[in-house]
Amino acid sequence: MLRLSWGTHISRAVYAAAEPGIADLLADGPVSCAELARATGTHEAALYRVLRLLAGLGVLDAFAPSFAGAYDFSDLRTVVDVGGGRGILLVAILRRHPHLRGVLLETPGVAAQADAVLDARDIGDRCEVMAGDFFDRVPPADSYVLANVLHDWDDGRASPRS
Repeated sequence: MLRLSWGTHISRAVYAAAEPGIADLLADGPVSCAELARATGTHEAALYRVLRLLAGLGVLDAFAPSFAGAYDFSDLRTVVDVGGGRGILLVAILRRHPHLRGVLLETPGVAAQADAVLDARDIGDRCEVMAGDFFDRVPPADSYVLANVLHDWDDGRASPRS
Protein backbone atom coordinates (compact mmCIF):
# COMPACT_ATOMS: atom_id res chain seq x y z
CA MET A 1 0.00 0.00 0.00
CA LEU A 2 2.85 2.37 0.79
CA ARG A 3 4.37 1.84 -2.64
CA LEU A 4 1.02 2.63 -4.28
CA SER A 5 0.62 5.84 -2.31
CA TRP A 6 4.07 6.96 -3.45
CA GLY A 7 2.79 6.99 -7.02
CA THR A 8 0.85 10.15 -6.24
CA HIS A 9 3.93 11.83 -4.78
CA ILE A 10 6.05 10.83 -7.76
CA SER A 11 3.56 12.12 -10.31
CA ARG A 12 3.29 15.41 -8.39
CA ALA A 13 7.10 15.71 -8.33
CA VAL A 14 7.27 15.13 -12.09
CA TYR A 15 4.62 17.79 -12.62
CA ALA A 16 6.41 20.21 -10.27
CA ALA A 17 9.56 19.89 -12.38
CA ALA A 18 7.80 19.87 -15.77
CA GLU A 19 5.56 22.89 -15.25
CA PRO A 20 8.39 25.45 -14.92
CA GLY A 21 10.45 23.78 -17.68
CA ILE A 22 13.25 22.27 -15.58
CA ALA A 23 14.14 19.71 -18.28
CA ASP A 24 14.62 22.47 -20.85
CA LEU A 25 17.01 24.25 -18.50
CA LEU A 26 18.99 21.02 -18.03
CA ALA A 27 19.18 20.20 -21.75
CA ASP A 28 22.73 21.54 -22.09
CA GLY A 29 24.02 19.84 -18.97
CA PRO A 30 24.03 20.24 -15.19
CA VAL A 31 22.78 23.47 -13.64
CA SER A 32 22.87 24.27 -9.93
CA CYS A 33 19.65 24.15 -7.98
CA ALA A 34 20.11 27.82 -7.09
CA GLU A 35 20.29 28.74 -10.80
CA LEU A 36 17.24 26.61 -11.60
CA ALA A 37 15.27 28.21 -8.78
CA ARG A 38 16.19 31.72 -9.98
CA ALA A 39 15.35 30.91 -13.59
CA THR A 40 11.97 29.39 -12.73
CA GLY A 41 10.96 31.53 -9.77
CA THR A 42 10.66 28.48 -7.53
CA HIS A 43 11.66 27.97 -3.88
CA GLU A 44 15.23 26.64 -3.91
CA ALA A 45 15.01 24.24 -0.95
CA ALA A 46 11.73 22.76 -2.16
CA LEU A 47 13.06 22.42 -5.71
CA TYR A 48 16.17 20.68 -4.36
CA ARG A 49 14.03 18.08 -2.58
CA VAL A 50 11.93 17.47 -5.70
CA LEU A 51 15.04 17.12 -7.89
CA ARG A 52 16.65 14.69 -5.43
CA LEU A 53 13.56 12.49 -5.57
CA LEU A 54 13.43 12.58 -9.36
CA ALA A 55 17.16 11.93 -9.71
CA GLY A 56 16.90 8.96 -7.37
CA LEU A 57 14.11 7.52 -9.49
CA GLY A 58 16.08 8.01 -12.72
CA VAL A 59 13.60 10.54 -14.09
CA LEU A 60 16.31 13.09 -14.89
CA ASP A 61 18.39 10.78 -17.10
CA ALA A 62 19.31 12.33 -20.60
CA PHE A 63 16.81 10.62 -23.20
CA ALA A 64 17.61 13.07 -25.99
CA PRO A 65 21.43 12.76 -25.88
CA SER A 66 21.28 8.97 -25.60
CA PHE A 67 18.94 8.72 -28.59
CA ALA A 68 21.05 11.14 -30.63
CA GLY A 69 24.13 9.04 -29.95
CA ALA A 70 22.52 5.66 -30.44
CA TYR A 71 21.05 6.13 -33.91
CA ASP A 72 23.26 6.23 -37.00
CA PHE A 73 22.42 9.44 -38.86
CA SER A 74 25.65 9.38 -40.89
CA ASP A 75 24.02 8.67 -44.28
CA LEU A 76 21.22 11.18 -43.77
CA ARG A 77 21.04 14.89 -44.50
CA THR A 78 17.67 15.95 -43.08
CA VAL A 79 15.56 14.91 -40.12
CA VAL A 80 12.06 16.04 -39.18
CA ASP A 81 11.05 15.85 -35.53
CA VAL A 82 7.30 15.33 -35.85
CA GLY A 83 5.46 16.74 -32.86
CA GLY A 84 8.82 17.63 -31.33
CA GLY A 85 7.60 19.95 -28.60
CA ARG A 86 10.02 22.76 -27.94
CA GLY A 87 12.87 21.03 -29.76
CA ILE A 88 14.94 19.32 -27.08
CA LEU A 89 15.34 16.02 -29.00
CA LEU A 90 16.05 17.76 -32.30
CA VAL A 91 18.65 19.97 -30.60
CA ALA A 92 20.44 16.89 -29.26
CA ILE A 93 20.38 15.22 -32.68
CA LEU A 94 21.70 18.29 -34.52
CA ARG A 95 24.41 18.88 -31.94
CA ARG A 96 25.59 15.29 -32.15
CA HIS A 97 25.42 15.22 -35.96
CA PRO A 98 26.62 18.58 -37.32
CA HIS A 99 26.09 17.52 -40.94
CA LEU A 100 22.31 17.31 -40.46
CA ARG A 101 19.64 19.90 -41.11
CA GLY A 102 16.48 19.63 -39.06
CA VAL A 103 12.83 20.61 -39.11
CA LEU A 104 10.71 20.77 -35.99
CA LEU A 105 7.07 20.24 -36.98
CA GLU A 106 4.71 21.25 -34.21
CA THR A 107 1.32 22.85 -33.64
CA PRO A 108 1.33 26.65 -33.95
CA GLY A 109 1.12 27.34 -30.21
CA VAL A 110 4.04 25.08 -29.35
CA ALA A 111 6.06 26.02 -32.42
CA ALA A 112 5.93 29.66 -31.32
CA GLN A 113 7.81 28.67 -28.16
CA ALA A 114 10.36 26.51 -29.98
CA ASP A 115 12.16 29.29 -31.88
CA ALA A 116 13.71 30.67 -28.71
CA VAL A 117 14.87 27.23 -27.58
CA LEU A 118 16.48 26.42 -30.92
CA ASP A 119 18.07 29.84 -31.39
CA ALA A 120 19.51 29.77 -27.88
CA ARG A 121 21.38 26.59 -28.70
CA ASP A 122 23.23 27.99 -31.72
CA ILE A 123 21.71 25.60 -34.22
CA GLY A 124 19.19 27.99 -35.73
CA ASP A 125 21.08 28.11 -39.02
CA ARG A 126 20.56 24.36 -39.51
CA CYS A 127 17.05 24.12 -38.16
CA GLU A 128 13.63 25.31 -39.20
CA VAL A 129 10.56 25.43 -37.00
CA MET A 130 7.41 24.67 -38.98
CA ALA A 131 3.96 25.21 -37.52
CA GLY A 132 1.36 22.80 -38.78
CA ASP A 133 -0.61 19.62 -38.40
CA PHE A 134 1.25 16.47 -39.36
CA PHE A 135 -2.03 14.85 -40.34
CA ASP A 136 -2.27 17.39 -43.15
CA ARG A 137 1.33 17.75 -44.32
CA VAL A 138 4.80 16.56 -43.36
CA PRO A 139 7.83 18.11 -45.06
CA PRO A 140 10.11 15.86 -47.12
CA ALA A 141 13.17 14.49 -45.30
CA ASP A 142 15.56 11.55 -45.11
CA SER A 143 14.39 10.65 -41.62
CA TYR A 144 11.43 11.25 -39.32
CA VAL A 145 11.48 11.12 -35.53
CA LEU A 146 8.36 10.72 -33.40
CA ALA A 147 8.88 10.66 -29.64
CA ASN A 148 6.11 10.92 -27.06
CA VAL A 149 3.52 11.72 -29.71
CA LEU A 150 1.07 8.83 -30.01
CA HIS A 151 0.91 7.67 -26.39
CA ASP A 152 -2.16 9.64 -25.39
CA TRP A 153 -4.31 9.02 -28.45
CA ASP A 154 -6.98 6.37 -28.94
CA ASP A 155 -6.28 3.52 -31.40
CA GLY A 156 -8.29 5.07 -34.23
CA ARG A 157 -6.36 8.32 -34.17
CA ALA A 158 -2.92 6.73 -33.62
CA SER A 159 -3.27 4.17 -36.43
CA PRO A 160 -2.07 5.02 -39.94
CA ARG A 161 -4.72 6.21 -42.34
CA SER A 162 -5.68 3.85 -45.12
